[in-house]
Amino acid sequence: MKKGRRTAVQMLKAYADGERVRISAFSGRKEGRPHLRFNHLVGTVVGRQGGVYKVRVRTGGKHKLLLVSNTHLEPL
Repeated sequence: MKKGRRTAVQMLKAYADGERVRISAFSGRKEGRPHLRFNHLVGTVVGRQGGVYKVRVRTGGKHKLLLVSNTHLEPL
């Protein structure tokens, strides 16, 4: 991902189940942002819940399920 502003296409991109994504917190929008300890981790999309995606991340030897807006996700 390049530095700078995110375009509308990047913020509205849809992700399929099983797709690998990187969590990258975008400071311009606070809604749907996970805790910053999960910033730059790679996870797998496992579904949707309302307007956010369920992302499965492995950290600390355990799998965690995060609810992340598509604004804060980047495709790999």
